[in-house]
Amino acid sequence: MKDDSLLGSTVKAIAGHEFRTPMSAIIGIASLMKECAGEISKEEQLAFANHILMSAQRLMSNSFRLSTWFDLQNQHTRVLTAFTFTSEKLEKLIKDKAMSQMVNGEFFLFEFEQNTFVLNGDETILFMSIGELIDNAFKFSPKDSVVKFSVKKIKNALQLTISNISEKVRSFDFAKYEVFTQFDRNYYEQQGLGLGLEIAKLGIDICKGTLKINVQSLGDQSFKVNCTVTLPLAT
Repeated sequence: MKDDSLLGSTVKAIAGHEFRTPMSAIIGIASLMKECAGEISKEEQLAFANHILMSAQRLMSNSFRLSTWFDLQNQHTRVLTAFTFTSEKLEKLIKDKAMSQMVNGEFFLFEFEQNTFVLNGDETILFMSIGELIDNAFKFSPKDSVVKFSVKKIKNALQLTISNISEKVRSFDFAKYEVFTQFDRNYYEQQGLGLGLEIAKLGIDICKGTLKINVQSLGDQSFKVNCTVTLPLAT
């Protein structure tokens, strides 16, 4: 468990933006509705209300995820059990995340060389962690770009690779994290990446795996992001 000072600074770094951004959207749009009361159309009112609702839902989600992050801090000593990891389960998770992020006409690529793998770990924690990485890949990639997923066996390990294109944020608050901007998708406000990434790191570590993030400049202010999760196979 981290000491109080480090824990406090980490929470401040990864949670501040995650909570301030949707709250700022709620306050800003609500203030605009108040100032323009009686002057905006029904369609505009519905659009504004929708933005407020989505931001409020984001706040609720972040509250749950922050609680999850705290819980994972104490999970490293848990007894791991063998479970079967299947490509079908992963593909379903990808599709579920894609439905909330992708727009009409977009698609993703998913390839696998082997369908089933037996791993030691906690299946729920692992898929929750991978889900955070998948969500970020869709969330921070521009429209019409293709997010790619691959699963294959590397020696005695499963290797999952998630690749997407993004534009890197240059932010003092997130200097210690790989943070990427959200492009115009289904959310009004830009979202932070810190909390989800920390959950992913912790969950994968609990399952004795590793997470590596490689960022390659494409020379046009955009970047190719590769997230590689390596998980040892059960013996």
